[in-house]
Amino acid sequence: MDGVISKKQKCVKLADYCDRYRCASDLDELVAEKMAGVRQAAKCPQSGRMFTKYVEETYFLHIQSGVKPIKPPTYAGRKTYWKRYIKPRVPDCALRDFTKAIVYQLLE
Repeated sequence: MDGVISKKQKCVKLADYCDRYRCASDLDELVAEKMAGVRQAAKCPQSGRMFTKYVEETYFLHIQSGVKPIKPPTYAGRKTYWKRYIKPRVPDCALRDFTKAIVYQLLE
């Protein structure tokens, strides 16, 4: 972890046995959907970085000194909001594992 790319074998249950999924070939669409995310993550070398490190080291640096930097009070507000509300509630996960579901949990 911590930005170091490591390979782990992971098993995911795609579906229960039912009338729709009777044999392995019936699961081809589900397999393709799951593997698309894995293949997409393999294309980006930054996908192994931890989400919290990305926000602190890349996002805040970009909004502070990027092409169109934000004003200091806005930067301070975003930094404070990140430290108080978002960072404590975000699980330790890599960028490739950060999903919409995690964002929805933060917003609830």
